[in-house]
Amino acid sequence: MYHPFKIISSFRFPIAIVAIGLLVLLVLNSVLQLSAQTFIYPDSFSYFDAATDLFLHLRGHCYRPIGMAFISGLPYLFGAKGTVIFGWSFYVNVFCWLGSALLIYALLKQNLASKWAFVCALLYVLCVGPATITFHLLTENSYTFLLLLFLYYWFRYQATSRYIYLAIGISVLLFSMLVKPGSKFLALGVFLYCIKTIYEHRKAPTSWFIYGTLGLIALQLVGMKAQFGNFTLSYIDGITYHNYLCTKAVCYQEGVPYHQINNERAAYLHQFSLPERKTIAAADLKKHLTTNTWNLGKAYVSNVWDNTISGSPYIQDCVNRNQVPFFDRAKSMLFSISKWQNRIFTLAGMLLVFWLVICYKQKGKSVLMAGFVILYTVLLSGVSCSQGDRFHLVIYPIVLILLAHFVQAWAQKKR
Repeated sequence: MYHPFKIISSFRFPIAIVAIGLLVLLVLNSVLQLSAQTFIYPDSFSYFDAATDLFLHLRGHCYRPIGMAFISGLPYLFGAKGTVIFGWSFYVNVFCWLGSALLIYALLKQNLASKWAFVCALLYVLCVGPATITFHLLTENSYTFLLLLFLYYWFRYQATSRYIYLAIGISVLLFSMLVKPGSKFLALGVFLYCIKTIYEHRKAPTSWFIYGTLGLIALQLVGMKAQFGNFTLSYIDGITYHNYLCTKAVCYQEGVPYHQINNERAAYLHQFSLPERKTIAAADLKKHLTTNTWNLGKAYVSNVWDNTISGSPYIQDCVNRNQVPFFDRAKSMLFSISKWQNRIFTLAGMLLVFWLVICYKQKGKSVLMAGFVILYTVLLSGVSCSQGDRFHLVIYPIVLILLAHFVQAWAQKKR
Protein backbone atom coordinates (compact mmCIF):
# COMPACT_ATOMS: atom_id res chain seq x y z
CA MET A 1 0.00 0.00 0.00
CA TYR A 2 1.41 3.39 -0.98
CA HIS A 3 1.84 6.10 1.59
CA PRO A 4 0.02 9.35 0.65
CA PHE A 5 3.23 11.38 0.92
CA LYS A 6 5.02 8.98 -1.43
CA ILE A 7 2.21 9.33 -3.97
CA ILE A 8 2.36 13.13 -3.73
CA SER A 9 6.15 13.02 -4.00
CA SER A 10 5.98 10.92 -7.17
CA PHE A 11 3.68 13.55 -8.75
CA ARG A 12 5.43 16.57 -7.29
CA PHE A 13 6.43 18.02 -10.65
CA PRO A 14 2.97 17.85 -12.28
CA ILE A 15 1.43 19.26 -9.09
CA ALA A 16 3.99 22.06 -9.10
CA ILE A 17 3.26 22.82 -12.77
CA VAL A 18 -0.46 23.19 -12.05
CA ALA A 19 0.11 25.23 -8.88
CA ILE A 20 2.60 27.60 -10.53
CA GLY A 21 0.33 27.92 -13.56
CA LEU A 22 -2.62 28.96 -11.43
CA LEU A 23 -0.38 31.41 -9.58
CA VAL A 24 0.76 32.93 -12.89
CA LEU A 25 -2.87 33.39 -13.94
CA LEU A 26 -3.68 34.96 -10.58
CA VAL A 27 -0.80 37.44 -10.89
CA LEU A 28 -1.62 38.34 -14.50
CA ASN A 29 -5.26 38.79 -13.62
CA SER A 30 -4.34 41.04 -10.70
CA VAL A 31 -1.91 43.16 -12.71
CA LEU A 32 -3.88 43.45 -15.96
CA GLN A 33 -7.39 43.20 -14.43
CA LEU A 34 -8.18 40.55 -17.04
CA SER A 35 -11.41 39.35 -15.43
CA ALA A 36 -12.67 42.94 -15.24
CA GLN A 37 -12.24 43.65 -18.94
CA THR A 38 -15.43 43.87 -21.01
CA PHE A 39 -14.15 43.81 -24.59
CA ILE A 40 -15.12 40.78 -26.68
CA TYR A 41 -13.45 40.14 -30.00
CA PRO A 42 -15.47 39.52 -33.19
CA ASP A 43 -14.07 35.99 -33.44
CA SER A 44 -15.32 35.27 -29.92
CA PHE A 45 -18.82 36.33 -30.91
CA SER A 46 -18.67 33.96 -33.89
CA TYR A 47 -17.74 31.04 -31.60
CA PHE A 48 -20.64 32.01 -29.35
CA ASP A 49 -22.98 32.06 -32.36
CA ALA A 50 -21.68 28.64 -33.49
CA ALA A 51 -22.38 27.14 -30.05
CA THR A 52 -25.91 28.55 -29.91
CA ASP A 53 -26.57 27.46 -33.49
CA LEU A 54 -25.50 23.89 -32.68
CA PHE A 55 -27.24 23.39 -29.34
CA LEU A 56 -30.25 25.69 -29.54
CA HIS A 57 -31.07 25.59 -33.25
CA LEU A 58 -29.50 22.27 -34.36
CA ARG A 59 -27.69 23.85 -37.29
CA GLY A 60 -24.14 24.60 -38.33
CA HIS A 61 -22.19 27.83 -38.56
CA CYS A 62 -20.65 29.03 -41.80
CA TYR A 63 -17.25 29.81 -40.25
CA ARG A 64 -16.90 27.69 -37.09
CA PRO A 65 -17.06 23.86 -37.30
CA ILE A 66 -18.94 21.66 -34.88
CA GLY A 67 -15.88 20.62 -32.83
CA MET A 68 -15.26 24.00 -31.22
CA ALA A 69 -19.00 24.71 -31.17
CA PHE A 70 -19.59 21.53 -29.15
CA ILE A 71 -16.79 22.26 -26.67
CA SER A 72 -17.91 25.88 -26.21
CA GLY A 73 -21.60 25.09 -25.90
CA LEU A 74 -21.46 22.13 -23.48
CA PRO A 75 -23.18 24.13 -20.66
CA TYR A 76 -26.30 24.29 -22.84
CA LEU A 77 -26.67 20.52 -22.37
CA PHE A 78 -27.21 21.18 -18.65
CA GLY A 79 -29.76 23.94 -18.98
CA ALA A 80 -27.46 26.96 -19.17
CA LYS A 81 -28.70 29.98 -21.07
CA GLY A 82 -27.45 33.20 -22.59
CA THR A 83 -23.80 34.22 -22.47
CA VAL A 84 -22.72 31.78 -19.76
CA ILE A 85 -20.41 30.06 -22.25
CA PHE A 86 -18.07 33.06 -22.21
CA GLY A 87 -17.34 32.21 -18.58
CA TRP A 88 -17.24 28.49 -19.37
CA SER A 89 -14.61 29.11 -22.06
CA PHE A 90 -12.21 30.37 -19.38
CA TYR A 91 -12.25 27.00 -17.62
CA VAL A 92 -11.86 25.13 -20.92
CA ASN A 93 -8.91 27.34 -21.82
CA VAL A 94 -7.25 26.93 -18.42
CA PHE A 95 -7.68 23.15 -18.62
CA CYS A 96 -6.11 23.05 -22.10
CA TRP A 97 -3.36 25.52 -21.15
CA LEU A 98 -2.33 23.57 -18.06
CA GLY A 99 -2.85 20.33 -19.97
CA SER A 100 -0.41 21.54 -22.60
CA ALA A 101 2.19 22.24 -19.92
CA LEU A 102 1.68 18.77 -18.46
CA LEU A 103 2.01 17.20 -21.92
CA ILE A 104 5.34 19.00 -22.38
CA TYR A 105 6.48 17.43 -19.13
CA ALA A 106 5.13 13.98 -20.09
CA LEU A 107 6.77 14.11 -23.53
CA LEU A 108 10.17 15.21 -22.30
CA LYS A 109 10.53 13.10 -19.19
CA GLN A 110 10.72 10.02 -21.46
CA ASN A 111 14.16 11.17 -22.60
CA LEU A 112 15.25 13.77 -20.04
CA ALA A 113 15.56 13.92 -16.29
CA SER A 114 12.26 14.89 -14.68
CA LYS A 115 13.64 18.18 -13.38
CA TRP A 116 14.59 19.32 -16.89
CA ALA A 117 11.21 18.27 -18.27
CA PHE A 118 9.69 20.32 -15.44
CA VAL A 119 11.82 23.36 -16.36
CA CYS A 120 10.62 23.22 -19.97
CA ALA A 121 6.98 22.97 -18.87
CA LEU A 122 7.54 25.88 -16.51
CA LEU A 123 8.98 28.00 -19.32
CA TYR A 124 5.73 27.51 -21.22
CA VAL A 125 3.63 28.46 -18.21
CA LEU A 126 5.62 31.71 -17.98
CA CYS A 127 4.75 32.71 -21.58
CA VAL A 128 2.32 35.59 -21.12
CA GLY A 129 0.62 35.31 -24.53
CA PRO A 130 -0.92 31.83 -24.04
CA ALA A 131 -1.77 32.70 -20.44
CA THR A 132 -3.67 35.93 -21.18
CA ILE A 133 -5.66 34.43 -24.07
CA THR A 134 -7.28 32.01 -21.59
CA PHE A 135 -9.71 34.82 -20.71
CA HIS A 136 -11.21 34.88 -24.21
CA LEU A 137 -13.51 32.55 -26.14
CA LEU A 138 -10.94 31.59 -28.78
CA THR A 139 -9.45 28.33 -30.08
CA GLU A 140 -5.71 28.81 -29.55
CA ASN A 141 -5.35 26.97 -26.23
CA SER A 142 -7.67 24.15 -27.29
CA TYR A 143 -5.83 23.74 -30.59
CA THR A 144 -2.43 23.78 -28.86
CA PHE A 145 -3.60 21.06 -26.49
CA LEU A 146 -4.84 18.90 -29.38
CA LEU A 147 -1.57 19.27 -31.29
CA LEU A 148 0.45 18.30 -28.22
CA LEU A 149 -1.88 15.38 -27.53
CA PHE A 150 -1.31 14.20 -31.11
CA LEU A 151 2.47 14.54 -30.70
CA TYR A 152 2.33 12.70 -27.37
CA TYR A 153 0.70 9.65 -29.01
CA TRP A 154 2.90 10.01 -32.10
CA PHE A 155 6.02 9.87 -29.91
CA ARG A 156 4.61 6.85 -28.07
CA TYR A 157 3.85 5.09 -31.34
CA GLN A 158 7.35 5.72 -32.70
CA ALA A 159 8.84 4.37 -29.47
CA THR A 160 6.66 1.26 -29.12
CA SER A 161 5.16 0.59 -32.62
CA ARG A 162 1.82 -0.08 -30.90
CA TYR A 163 -0.98 0.76 -33.31
CA ILE A 164 -3.32 2.01 -30.59
CA TYR A 165 -1.13 5.08 -30.10
CA LEU A 166 -1.17 5.86 -33.81
CA ALA A 167 -4.95 5.43 -34.00
CA ILE A 168 -5.60 7.76 -31.08
CA GLY A 169 -3.05 10.30 -32.32
CA ILE A 170 -4.47 10.40 -35.85
CA SER A 171 -8.02 10.71 -34.54
CA VAL A 172 -7.00 13.64 -32.30
CA LEU A 173 -5.29 15.40 -35.21
CA LEU A 174 -8.29 14.83 -37.49
CA PHE A 175 -10.59 16.19 -34.79
CA SER A 176 -8.47 19.36 -34.64
CA MET A 177 -9.87 20.18 -38.10
CA LEU A 178 -13.26 20.61 -36.43
CA VAL A 179 -11.76 23.01 -33.89
CA LYS A 180 -9.50 25.01 -36.18
CA PRO A 181 -10.14 24.50 -39.91
CA GLY A 182 -6.63 25.68 -40.77
CA SER A 183 -5.41 22.32 -39.45
CA LYS A 184 -6.93 20.43 -42.38
CA PHE A 185 -3.85 20.23 -44.62
CA LEU A 186 -1.68 19.11 -41.70
CA ALA A 187 -4.23 16.52 -40.56
CA LEU A 188 -4.93 15.16 -44.04
CA GLY A 189 -1.23 15.07 -44.87
CA VAL A 190 -0.40 13.00 -41.77
CA PHE A 191 -3.46 10.79 -42.37
CA LEU A 192 -2.37 10.03 -45.94
CA TYR A 193 1.20 9.44 -44.79
CA CYS A 194 -0.09 6.78 -42.39
CA ILE A 195 -2.84 5.41 -44.63
CA LYS A 196 -0.98 2.15 -45.38
CA THR A 197 -0.59 1.34 -41.68
CA ILE A 198 -4.20 2.30 -41.01
CA TYR A 199 -5.38 0.04 -43.84
CA GLU A 200 -3.33 -2.86 -42.51
CA HIS A 201 -5.06 -2.45 -39.14
CA ARG A 202 -8.47 -1.57 -40.56
CA LYS A 203 -10.20 -4.34 -38.58
CA ALA A 204 -8.54 -3.45 -35.30
CA PRO A 205 -11.01 -2.18 -32.66
CA THR A 206 -8.85 0.89 -32.07
CA SER A 207 -9.34 1.94 -35.70
CA TRP A 208 -12.83 3.02 -34.67
CA PHE A 209 -11.25 6.09 -33.08
CA ILE A 210 -10.30 7.15 -36.61
CA TYR A 211 -13.59 6.03 -38.18
CA GLY A 212 -15.58 7.95 -35.59
CA THR A 213 -13.64 11.15 -36.22
CA LEU A 214 -13.94 10.74 -39.97
CA GLY A 215 -17.67 10.35 -39.42
CA LEU A 216 -17.80 13.68 -37.59
CA ILE A 217 -15.88 15.33 -40.43
CA ALA A 218 -18.32 13.82 -42.95
CA LEU A 219 -21.20 15.14 -40.85
CA GLN A 220 -19.66 18.61 -40.96
CA LEU A 221 -19.17 18.46 -44.74
CA VAL A 222 -22.67 17.15 -45.47
CA GLY A 223 -24.23 19.65 -43.07
CA MET A 224 -22.42 22.55 -44.72
CA LYS A 225 -23.56 21.35 -48.14
CA ALA A 226 -27.17 21.06 -47.03
CA GLN A 227 -27.23 24.37 -45.16
CA PHE A 228 -24.98 26.63 -47.22
CA GLY A 229 -24.27 24.93 -50.56
CA ASN A 230 -20.69 23.58 -50.47
CA PHE A 231 -18.93 20.48 -49.17
CA THR A 232 -16.49 22.39 -46.98
CA LEU A 233 -15.33 22.44 -43.38
CA SER A 234 -15.72 26.20 -43.23
CA TYR A 235 -15.98 29.26 -45.42
CA ILE A 236 -13.39 31.08 -43.31
CA ASP A 237 -10.41 30.11 -45.48
CA GLY A 238 -11.51 31.95 -48.64
CA ILE A 239 -12.66 34.98 -46.64
CA THR A 240 -9.30 35.13 -44.86
CA TYR A 241 -6.93 34.98 -47.81
CA HIS A 242 -9.18 37.31 -49.85
CA ASN A 243 -9.51 39.99 -47.15
CA TYR A 244 -5.93 39.82 -45.85
CA LEU A 245 -3.39 38.26 -48.22
CA CYS A 246 -4.89 39.24 -51.57
CA THR A 247 -6.06 42.64 -50.38
CA LYS A 248 -2.56 43.47 -49.18
CA ALA A 249 -1.22 42.33 -52.58
CA VAL A 250 -3.61 44.80 -54.23
CA CYS A 251 -2.39 47.55 -51.90
CA TYR A 252 1.22 46.86 -52.89
CA GLN A 253 0.22 46.88 -56.54
CA GLU A 254 -1.56 50.22 -56.22
CA GLY A 255 1.00 51.76 -53.87
CA VAL A 256 -1.46 52.43 -51.03
CA PRO A 257 -1.23 51.40 -47.35
CA TYR A 258 -3.09 48.32 -46.15
CA HIS A 259 -5.76 48.81 -43.47
CA GLN A 260 -7.63 45.97 -41.84
CA ILE A 261 -10.47 48.31 -40.81
CA ASN A 262 -12.75 49.76 -43.52
CA ASN A 263 -11.56 47.18 -46.02
CA GLU A 264 -13.45 47.92 -49.25
CA ARG A 265 -12.67 44.52 -50.76
CA ALA A 266 -14.07 42.80 -47.66
CA ALA A 267 -17.24 44.87 -47.91
CA TYR A 268 -17.54 43.99 -51.59
CA LEU A 269 -17.17 40.25 -50.91
CA HIS A 270 -19.69 40.34 -48.07
CA GLN A 271 -22.57 41.29 -50.37
CA PHE A 272 -22.52 37.88 -52.09
CA SER A 273 -23.81 34.52 -50.89
CA LEU A 274 -21.40 32.14 -49.17
CA PRO A 275 -20.88 29.85 -52.20
CA GLU A 276 -20.33 32.93 -54.35
CA ARG A 277 -17.79 34.31 -51.86
CA LYS A 278 -15.90 31.03 -51.98
CA THR A 279 -15.81 31.11 -55.79
CA ILE A 280 -14.85 34.79 -55.96
CA ALA A 281 -12.07 34.36 -53.36
CA ALA A 282 -10.61 31.34 -55.19
CA ALA A 283 -10.67 33.19 -58.53
CA ASP A 284 -9.08 36.24 -56.90
CA LEU A 285 -6.23 34.17 -55.47
CA LYS A 286 -5.66 32.47 -58.82
CA LYS A 287 -5.54 35.88 -60.54
CA HIS A 288 -2.90 37.21 -58.13
CA LEU A 289 -0.86 34.02 -58.41
CA THR A 290 -0.69 34.43 -62.18
CA THR A 291 -0.71 38.20 -62.77
CA ASN A 292 0.42 39.78 -59.49
CA THR A 293 2.85 37.16 -58.23
CA TRP A 294 5.52 39.53 -56.92
CA ASN A 295 3.14 41.60 -54.82
CA LEU A 296 1.36 38.49 -53.55
CA GLY A 297 4.74 37.14 -52.43
CA LYS A 298 5.54 40.45 -50.74
CA ALA A 299 2.17 40.37 -48.98
CA TYR A 300 2.75 36.79 -47.81
CA VAL A 301 6.21 37.55 -46.42
CA SER A 302 4.84 40.70 -44.79
CA ASN A 303 2.10 38.70 -43.09
CA VAL A 304 4.50 36.08 -41.73
CA TRP A 305 6.77 38.87 -40.50
CA ASP A 306 3.86 40.69 -38.85
CA ASN A 307 2.75 37.50 -37.09
CA THR A 308 6.34 36.95 -35.91
CA ILE A 309 7.15 40.35 -34.41
CA SER A 310 3.79 41.23 -32.83
CA GLY A 311 2.84 40.98 -29.18
CA SER A 312 -0.36 39.92 -27.45
CA PRO A 313 -3.34 42.13 -28.37
CA TYR A 314 -5.14 40.73 -25.32
CA ILE A 315 -2.64 42.63 -23.18
CA GLN A 316 -2.56 45.72 -25.35
CA ASP A 317 -6.35 46.13 -25.24
CA CYS A 318 -6.63 45.96 -21.45
CA VAL A 319 -8.03 49.05 -19.72
CA ASN A 320 -7.19 50.27 -16.21
CA ARG A 321 -10.69 49.80 -14.80
CA ASN A 322 -9.58 49.82 -11.16
CA GLN A 323 -7.40 52.93 -11.58
CA VAL A 324 -4.24 51.21 -10.32
CA PRO A 325 -1.22 53.59 -10.48
CA PHE A 326 1.32 51.08 -11.90
CA PHE A 327 -1.09 49.61 -14.47
CA ASP A 328 0.25 51.33 -17.61
CA ARG A 329 3.86 50.50 -16.76
CA ALA A 330 3.08 46.86 -16.02
CA LYS A 331 0.92 46.56 -19.15
CA SER A 332 3.68 48.00 -21.33
CA MET A 333 6.26 45.65 -19.80
CA LEU A 334 4.09 42.54 -20.23
CA PHE A 335 3.21 43.49 -23.79
CA SER A 336 6.93 43.83 -24.59
CA ILE A 337 7.58 40.43 -23.00
CA SER A 338 4.85 38.84 -25.13
CA LYS A 339 6.32 40.47 -28.23
CA TRP A 340 9.83 39.20 -27.57
CA GLN A 341 8.63 35.77 -26.58
CA ASN A 342 6.84 35.53 -29.94
CA ARG A 343 9.98 36.62 -31.80
CA ILE A 344 12.30 34.31 -29.90
CA PHE A 345 10.06 31.23 -30.13
CA THR A 346 9.36 31.74 -33.83
CA LEU A 347 13.03 32.30 -34.69
CA ALA A 348 14.13 29.37 -32.51
CA GLY A 349 11.44 27.18 -34.08
CA MET A 350 12.58 27.89 -37.63
CA LEU A 351 16.23 27.37 -36.70
CA LEU A 352 15.36 24.05 -35.11
CA VAL A 353 13.46 23.02 -38.26
CA PHE A 354 16.58 23.89 -40.25
CA TRP A 355 18.63 21.77 -37.82
CA LEU A 356 16.27 18.84 -38.37
CA VAL A 357 16.65 19.15 -42.15
CA ILE A 358 20.44 19.12 -41.85
CA CYS A 359 20.43 16.18 -39.42
CA TYR A 360 17.54 14.29 -41.04
CA LYS A 361 19.21 10.86 -41.01
CA GLN A 362 20.19 11.13 -37.35
CA LYS A 363 16.77 12.17 -36.07
CA GLY A 364 13.75 9.93 -35.50
CA LYS A 365 10.30 10.44 -36.95
CA SER A 366 9.05 11.81 -33.63
CA VAL A 367 11.05 15.02 -33.62
CA LEU A 368 10.68 15.33 -37.40
CA MET A 369 6.91 15.44 -36.98
CA ALA A 370 7.26 18.12 -34.30
CA GLY A 371 9.39 20.17 -36.68
CA PHE A 372 6.86 19.68 -39.46
CA VAL A 373 4.05 21.02 -37.24
CA ILE A 374 6.12 24.13 -36.47
CA LEU A 375 6.91 24.73 -40.13
CA TYR A 376 3.29 24.19 -41.18
CA THR A 377 1.98 26.61 -38.55
CA VAL A 378 4.40 29.42 -39.39
CA LEU A 379 3.91 29.06 -43.15
CA LEU A 380 0.12 28.95 -42.81
CA SER A 381 0.12 32.18 -40.80
CA GLY A 382 1.06 34.04 -43.98
CA VAL A 383 -2.56 34.02 -45.17
CA SER A 384 -3.51 36.59 -42.52
CA CYS A 385 -2.06 39.42 -40.45
CA SER A 386 -2.89 42.01 -37.78
CA GLN A 387 -3.68 39.25 -35.24
CA GLY A 388 -0.78 39.84 -32.85
CA ASP A 389 0.96 36.71 -31.57
CA ARG A 390 -2.18 34.62 -31.98
CA PHE A 391 -1.03 32.50 -34.94
CA HIS A 392 2.33 31.51 -33.46
CA LEU A 393 1.23 30.83 -29.88
CA VAL A 394 0.60 27.19 -30.72
CA ILE A 395 4.23 26.49 -31.60
CA TYR A 396 5.67 27.66 -28.24
CA PRO A 397 5.42 24.27 -26.48
CA ILE A 398 6.57 22.38 -29.57
CA VAL A 399 9.63 24.63 -29.85
CA LEU A 400 10.45 23.88 -26.22
CA ILE A 401 10.20 20.15 -26.92
CA LEU A 402 12.50 20.40 -29.94
CA LEU A 403 14.88 22.67 -28.08
CA ALA A 404 15.23 20.11 -25.30
CA HIS A 405 16.03 17.42 -27.89
CA PHE A 406 18.55 19.72 -29.54
CA VAL A 407 20.34 20.50 -26.26
CA GLN A 408 20.38 16.81 -25.37
CA ALA A 409 21.86 15.90 -28.80
CA TRP A 410 24.44 18.69 -28.51
CA ALA A 411 25.47 17.57 -25.02
CA GLN A 412 25.84 13.94 -26.13
CA LYS A 413 27.92 14.96 -29.12
CA LYS A 414 30.12 17.13 -26.93
CA ARG A 415 30.71 14.26 -24.51
